[in-house]
Amino acid sequence: MLAPNGLYWDHVDLNGNTEKTQWTYNQSMMIGANVLFYQTTGDKKYLDRAETLAEKSI
Repeated sequence: MLAPNGLYWDHVDLNGNTEKTQWTYNQSMMIGANVLFYQTTGDKKYLDRAETLAEKSI
């Protein structure tokens, strides 16, 4: 789940509660997914999303 600061929260549990820890592995998974979407579709919006998330993660 995307937080207001542009980073991803960890998970939502079975009761619908959001675990708001922002682990680096969550960010890297979404960066990687967006890079794969870009490679698959050629749509630059995915590469832009990956780059933005990488910048916010530092």
